[in-house]
Amino acid sequence: MLGPNTRPNQIMVNIHSVTERVRRLLKADKSRDVKIFFDYDPSIPGIKFDPEHLIQAVLNIVRNAVQAFSEQEEDNNSESEYKKEKKRKLSLKHGY
Repeated sequence: MLGPNTRPNQIMVNIHSVTERVRRLLKADKSRDVKIFFDYDPSIPGIKFDPEHLIQAVLNIVRNAVQAFSEQEEDNNSESEYKKEKKRKLSLKHGY
């Protein structure tokens, strides 16, 4: 795996500052018409990490998710009405 040749600059950071930075970067990206909602948990304490590396990782994950949803939407547009109706009736439940 390729990566930087320098050691990470680990400092105490609140994870919300990272996700807020990702939100601003995504908002500035006008190439996709996507709305992403962030639901912050104020009880999460600060942790020691390299914020720039984590910003890049979270940004990659969110962009991959947006791309996957876009591809899924394109696939759904080409399906028959029967398959679309069948998908609408599917529900997922989490048992936590």
